[in-house]
Amino acid sequence: MKFITNSKVDSNLLKKIDCLLLPVWLSEKDGKGVFGGMFAKLHKNDQALIKKSFEDVKLKPGVVKLIRLNTVPSAVFIAGLDTLTERKFMLLVRQFVRTAKAEGFKNLGVYCDDFERGNIDAVQAVKIIAEQSLVAHFDFSEHFKTAPKDGWKNIENCYCLSYHDAEALEAGIANGEIMGNAVNACRMLSAYPPGDMTPSGMAEHAQSLAKISKKLTVTIFDEVKLKSEGMNAILAVGKGSASPPRLIIMEYKGGKDADAPIVFVGKGVTFDSGGLNLKPGEGMADMHMDMSGGAAVIETMEVIAKLNLPVNVVALVPAAEN
Repeated sequence: MKFITNSKVDSNLLKKIDCLLLPVWLSEKDGKGVFGGMFAKLHKNDQALIKKSFEDVKLKPGVVKLIRLNTVPSAVFIAGLDTLTERKFMLLVRQFVRTAKAEGFKNLGVYCDDFERGNIDAVQAVKIIAEQSLVAHFDFSEHFKTAPKDGWKNIENCYCLSYHDAEALEAGIANGEIMGNAVNACRMLSAYPPGDMTPSGMAEHAQSLAKISKKLTVTIFDEVKLKSEGMNAILAVGKGSASPPRLIIMEYKGGKDADAPIVFVGKGVTFDSGGLNLKPGEGMADMHMDMSGGAAVIETMEVIAKLNLPVNVVALVPAAEN
């Protein structure tokens, strides 16, 4: 999905948008709504249609409704809001993107300045939109299943509309993309079949991230090094597997030399059969995700390196197949 900033909202732009997110600020006293700024840009007939639908549904805070329009865009996603927090906005964006994807829309539009009414400025809004759109759009099955005849229902563009400084908006989008892509990479690692995501597979992925920054180094202890260092607990867990264990050490030096590092430790058991006490069959299905803590730590290091944060961080991921 591509995120496009634009400050010029006119009929030509609206023709490019299939579905628009339109907040409705609700009054606690009488339940009447104040529509977001993009409402005035819509065709009068569509405005009347939206108002009638709003009255019929009796929209309440947290309730959303997809309304098909007669002109452009072809639909709006109205959302009832009273107060707005980052968390509420994140959930709203996810719901908007998931619904739009399921409906087959290709081009979305969000007028970011609308949310300043809820104390979320446009730069903060585009960051959240980019991050949460990528998270909501992700579908692991698309990487393994055969695509349907008409292809996957994927959103192509999200137009982030605002009159704020374009450079600041682009920076916010870039930041959100780093976060969203890292979350999806973590989900990808966790969901991967355990026959492929072995301890050495986790180690190889971690090593591939070292190219991001000169401040990030990755060291891998194999079974020989683990034995020489007396790390017998890791060796014992992986002793019954044909895939030998690994210790993944990631170090990021973005702070001062004298600064004590933050240390992350993530569990990297790529499959947990239960070892000597085997789990019953119904308990095995999700055991390939026993390394999700390790995946989260690895991807956290990727984010830190890409954002060039001024901190020192050490990440430790003992990876084994039990």
